[in-house]
Amino acid sequence: MSRDALQQSIQTLKVKRDNLVKELEAVELDLRNQQAAYSSLLNEESLIYRLPAEIITSVFLICQHWRTVSRPSSRRRTASVWFPIIASHVSRKWRQLALGTPLLWNVIDLPVYLPPDIHDQHIMDRVRAHLERSGECFLDITLEFRSGAGTKPTRLLELLKDNSNRWRRLSVVTPIDFVADFRVMLQDANAPSLEHLSLHFGKPQEPTLSPRKRLENVTASILQIHSSPLTFVRLAGLALGNLHPPMAGVTTLHLDGWTRHYGSYGQFRAILEAASSLVNLSLNELCIHHPRDPLAIIQPTSLPYLQSLRIRGSSTPVSFLLSLLDTRKLRHLSLHNIDSFSSGILATVETLQLDSCALNEQDIAHLIQSLPAIFHLTVDEAMPDIFFMLLPDWTDGDTAAVNASLGKPLPWPNLRTLALRELQPSDVPLLFQMISLRQEYSKLGCGCSLGKVTLDRRSRTVLRTKQRLMTLQEQIKVENVDDPEAWPPGLGYNDVHDLLE
Repeated sequence: MSRDALQQSIQTLKVKRDNLVKELEAVELDLRNQQAAYSSLLNEESLIYRLPAEIITSVFLICQHWRTVSRPSSRRRTASVWFPIIASHVSRKWRQLALGTPLLWNVIDLPVYLPPDIHDQHIMDRVRAHLERSGECFLDITLEFRSGAGTKPTRLLELLKDNSNRWRRLSVVTPIDFVADFRVMLQDANAPSLEHLSLHFGKPQEPTLSPRKRLENVTASILQIHSSPLTFVRLAGLALGNLHPPMAGVTTLHLDGWTRHYGSYGQFRAILEAASSLVNLSLNELCIHHPRDPLAIIQPTSLPYLQSLRIRGSSTPVSFLLSLLDTRKLRHLSLHNIDSFSSGILATVETLQLDSCALNEQDIAHLIQSLPAIFHLTVDEAMPDIFFMLLPDWTDGDTAAVNASLGKPLPWPNLRTLALRELQPSDVPLLFQMISLRQEYSKLGCGCSLGKVTLDRRSRTVLRTKQRLMTLQEQIKVENVDDPEAWPPGLGYNDVHDLLE
């Protein structure tokens, strides 16, 4: 065969090969389509697909809710949080149902990596998918910026701002100083439905260092163009003193001052006066300076609706903070990481939570004297003297009846429930002695006996090891409560950034 004939034959074979490959690809495509159709028919016959679409989407929404609220930490994202994506990859029908359920996509909760890398476009695409698939639903947005500095998230902020009319909750956590960028985003944002605003900016500083910089501006500087029904505001770090919204309708306010800043008495008073509807107030490591004028008269700010107060840290003495507040209707008081206590009489406080408070006997005595109406007490291992201080004023030679006849006082006579966390083995004997004596006083009509004790896992383990758990259960109602008490009580949803370090 000549060279030209061979060349022509080779070309013919190549064409034939290409046609066969195309035919094979077409056959494989038909095969995959028919296999998918067959699998779809099989799926339709399964029990779960016999459920109405409404029930399946309701299950999706429940899974979405629990996958979100049960995550171990807001700073550790796992794929399990992104339930809509997982559900949409199971089958064709599930994908159709997931994509057609806007409430599965109205939560935008994601980490943002800086400087931009391969994740940047992925984040933008994901946000756009959430915005498109959520339809006209309200948006619950959480942004946590991670690593890097000097890169501005301009594209992301502009995209979110374009949909600000749908914001319901907006939470931002960043170790980077993005105050100016978010001021541009928030100062003229149209957010008529925004209810929850949480802003964490900057890194916590060494707590032993004295604050050096005064808060800049505590008046409203964002979200002023259109009124919004804000009821929850958290200003933490650099956001405090820089990004204050109008707070006339705010009922829950968190002020976290864990950077090296301080506020004056006048600034603190201005913040509280702007939030005259407060029901819940949290002050975390807030440093407030006394007025420079020694003759200045400090008047408590009127907060007629304040019912729950939490103070964390010793940056400002508790006595000074309490003197700045109108606490006439205060019912719940939480103290965290407090090393001393003194106050006037707070006769309306019924619930007291003590967390990591290393108070000595004198401070505990002031606590008992200042809060005479305590009904519920939460305490952890940091206060081993609390059980001794709750004993009646008795001596070894006295019986309970003699003590009562002599009129010796019973500390916190209205105490009915006790929540124990991290109970230590050395505290078990005093705990039982306190419970028994209070029961004896109750029989004599000299106060209330404890009606219920709640125990976390550690406390149950200690009592079980000491072989006292069953004894306690025979004496009093015992409940297992492993999760810390949420603050404020009755918020209605999970606040994953509470006291975020």
